[in-house]
Amino acid sequence: MTGAGTWQTRIERWSLYFQGGVRRAVLIFLGISILLLTPSYFFGQFSSYLFGKTWIDDNNTVNTKELVINDFEVSDTQIVELANNQKELYVSVNNKNNPTIGFAPWVYTVQILDDEGSIISQKTNNSYILPEENTFVVVRSENNEGSKINLITEPSTNPVKYNPNNNKLKKPNVKILNQRIINEKDNENLIIQGTFLNEDLVEIKTVNVLFIIRDNRESVIGIGTYSFNGFGPKSQRSFELEYPKPANRDPKILDLRWSVNYLDPNSFTF
Repeated sequence: MTGAGTWQTRIERWSLYFQGGVRRAVLIFLGISILLLTPSYFFGQFSSYLFGKTWIDDNNTVNTKELVINDFEVSDTQIVELANNQKELYVSVNNKNNPTIGFAPWVYTVQILDDEGSIISQKTNNSYILPEENTFVVVRSENNEGSKINLITEPSTNPVKYNPNNNKLKKPNVKILNQRIINEKDNENLIIQGTFLNEDLVEIKTVNVLFIIRDNRESVIGIGTYSFNGFGPKSQRSFELEYPKPANRDPKILDLRWSVNYLDPNSFTF
């Protein structure tokens, strides 16, 4: 008997074996069971892997346990000379290495050093650093002796693991409608104006504003911070403040930036 004949005979025997009603039903049942259980098996394996590395908090935020917290980057100190013989010192703090980790609160001590590295003054502040974003620390040296900022992050700083897919805790929808800088000859200060629109459906407790003043070359010739509270949904808020004129520089550009601590649920009223 040839090989082909042998296989044909075997197939016929198997076919005859499963022609019985009970046997056929058993075969169909097994086939359906395999089809149904296969997706469940692979989904179970995936779920086991996923939730073995994550946890869900009370705010329905999924956070990965094994995230590594990287240090944020602090720039060199920049100095702005003002016409009133004061100095504005500032550094930028960049958290780009932590796309899903912020710091709230960020508790830090800022020291102003002179040219020899001696501490002129120091102060401890509470703020926040958002994931993958940067913030600025601005201090004024009124005695004109400061030349460097030294930042010390205190142990009470709290890293926060953040889920960018969270539909509740996220960056609100705020727009800058206009920004303007007024330079009057008979005024020793500049006038800074801005208007914000809250397009979101939540009330924002505090909006922090950074304003940067630039010349025609876009060099920073002034920098400072401002904040306002109780920003209602679908509402506008305007502000106006004075800022010392820069020394021997002509202000041309106003750059407004805003931030909200969306890592803290208490920052919003829903």
